[in-house]
Amino acid sequence: MNIAAAAGLGMLCLLTGCGRQSVPLLDATKAAVLVLAPLPSQRGSVHTLHVRIRGAIDGDGIFYGDLINTQRVSGRFDLRLAGDYFSTNCVIRYSPVRARSGKASVEYEFSTL
Repeated sequence: MNIAAAAGLGMLCLLTGCGRQSVPLLDATKAAVLVLAPLPSQRGSVHTLHVRIRGAIDGDGIFYGDLINTQRVSGRFDLRLAGDYFSTNCVIRYSPVRARSGKASVEYEFSTL
């Protein structure tokens, strides 16, 4: 990416309220409830949410929640979800299914106006 493109992307994020965040899921053998929320500096109305869930599980696990239809994962995985979203938080649940070990991270970004 050239400097002009990077500067343009940075300006767009300042104007529209972008904020990437990450939440770890450190133990894939335990159920988890993750509540995703915009950064405190994002004061505008939420209009879009991008979520990326990636990791590796020895066994199986299930992710489900507000933005995500039930997704069964095993081994190395990389789920990408995006869409119109108008709520101020998003709940993603993880449930292990014969998971012996593993971890994942949930990276997300709310866009606001």
